[in-house]
Amino acid sequence: MVLGGLANPNCPCMVSGECSKHYPKEYSETTTILQNGHVRYARPNNGITASKNRIELDNRCVVPHNVDLLVKYQAHINVERVNRDGMEKSLFKYLAKGFDCARFGLQRGRPSKDPSMQQFDEIRSYLECRCIASNEAAWCLLQFDIHYTDPAVEHLQVHMPFENSVLFTEDDYLEQVLKNLRNGVTMLTAWFNANRTYPQAAQYTYAEFPEYFTWHGDGQYWAPRQNRRKKVGRLANVGPNQGDAYYLRMLLHVGKGAKSYSALRTIEGRTYPTFQAACQAFGLLGDDREWSYAISDLAHWALSYQLRELFVTLLFCHVTDPLGLFEEHVNVMGQDAIYRLSQVTAGVS
Repeated sequence: MVLGGLANPNCPCMVSGECSKHYPKEYSETTTILQNGHVRYARPNNGITASKNRIELDNRCVVPHNVDLLVKYQAHINVERVNRDGMEKSLFKYLAKGFDCARFGLQRGRPSKDPSMQQFDEIRSYLECRCIASNEAAWCLLQFDIHYTDPAVEHLQVHMPFENSVLFTEDDYLEQVLKNLRNGVTMLTAWFNANRTYPQAAQYTYAEFPEYFTWHGDGQYWAPRQNRRKKVGRLANVGPNQGDAYYLRMLLHVGKGAKSYSALRTIEGRTYPTFQAACQAFGLLGDDREWSYAISDLAHWALSYQLRELFVTLLFCHVTDPLGLFEEHVNVMGQDAIYRLSQVTAGVS
């Protein structure tokens, strides 16, 4: 129970003469969920009271709790329903936010003017002043990985011919930047070069390439993978409103052994003028498959509301059967709505 309010003005929760936790609450016969998502717990006016420090407390002062947890741990544990999406993030953030530190110095007598007498071991000082929580201490004692990702992901660049990004400073001469051949080498153009150099590269698509080849950023080239560590490739996202670059990305998922951009546009010996035409000849267009692939690809990392935004954008891209496309992906586009509905139903019951 909370012993705040007018009955105890000296309570730590009192701010400007009022309880900061809004106790005592109002009487309520049943538990209901308010429009803002908060829960109003049942606090019946049944006349049951308890005395603490000569102050009579009733159901309006009871803090939400779980009796089993109180008995098991013999401690004050407040339990309330999570009513906001940010609460889960806040719980994990404070569990793994790291240790709290405080630095202070102890010095006996007056400091010496001799530099040799003022040596300061910063590393040792940091370790001695370090304080970590029990969960982090147990994790470190068990020698678990602090940071670990499996499998590793290689972010693959996608760009039209001569439209790759180039980094330079304001002190660089523009002519030198344009003449620097390294600025024209990217992961994608190096993939073309690797297909010319290594015969075994012809059996892999651009998306599959990082599983069998390693990208060397210092030399800007692909080389056969020597270690057995698994690595997957993920092409940079390209929206349908970005023109032919969108269809280029689509071809990079299916085309193997291409040695140039024109080779990607070549289907059964015929070179098509645009990547969209090549996609049409490859059978990737004409039945809304490209739009279905776009939503399925985005569903691996995007949230439900982002999928819905993409669907609305696709409606302006000549979708043949919008209703069929919606029904095909309605489950992934409405996962958040299904979850919220289940939580509301569980709370009401």
